[in-house]
Amino acid sequence: MNAIYQTRPERWPRLSLKGLLIAVALVAMILPASIKGFQAWWLQFEPEAMRPIEWGTFSKAAVHQANAYGHHVLVSFWADWGISATRRERMIDTPTVRRLLRTKGITTLRADWSQPAPEIESELNSLGQKSIPLLVIYPAAGEEPIVLGELVGAQQLSRAIEALEN
Repeated sequence: MNAIYQTRPERWPRLSLKGLLIAVALVAMILPASIKGFQAWWLQFEPEAMRPIEWGTFSKAAVHQANAYGHHVLVSFWADWGISATRRERMIDTPTVRRLLRTKGITTLRADWSQPAPEIESELNSLGQKSIPLLVIYPAAGEEPIVLGELVGAQQLSRAIEALEN
């Protein structure tokens, strides 16, 4: 047998109790962070997380109906001619946001202002807004809408969704 493959237990390094405690402490500190990182990485491969956000068509009736069933509603006011609107929707369409929308049971609606629409214009006016893109969350409890503005990214949207009560 080749000497390279032979192991001799008497030559193995011996750890002192102090060294063993330090090693255990390091593993205890590093392991939770690596598991959390692994879980976040793995979530992107969930079949549900792979599908893009499915946007319904906005109407005040659809918002009221979803709220009546106890669902929060996320409305994206946008137009296909707005470069920042399409870019913003791609930015917020992440596995984390999709998972939050699904777990919180949030209805997603798109208010398409590509063509003049009196209902959308009146809703923007009632929110005190004059421009798009705009994200608004209508809480299920009938509270005041949460206007997230036009420069919202996935992290800000995630925080706003997490803050909603179930």
